[in-house]
Amino acid sequence: MQDPPGKSVDFYWKTGETEVFAYHKYTTHGGGDQDIQLGQMRETLRRFQGSRERNKILFVIVVGPYYGQREMVELRRFVRDREPRSYARHIQDVPGIIAGYATGDRHA
Repeated sequence: MQDPPGKSVDFYWKTGETEVFAYHKYTTHGGGDQDIQLGQMRETLRRFQGSRERNKILFVIVVGPYYGQREMVELRRFVRDREPRSYARHIQDVPGIIAGYATGDRHA
């Protein structure tokens, strides 16, 4: 992954030797632009599936009532469950995942 995946990274940080790229979306209701953003996040996750760089993590972090079960299932279809890992999660799940990387449990 020479460049960050997707259009624009909202957050970037490094944890030890691991680079973390994160997209963050707050959405209250569905509609044209919101549905387009969902598609962009899905495409970002899909593109990251081909990454071979082991010390990278991709997060798609969502907040708001728009992201119900149907939307999360759609995003998680494209999550990579082996290194380099990607995640599509609600914001409250992120600290536990990051803590897992700090303690060596990369399967959170």
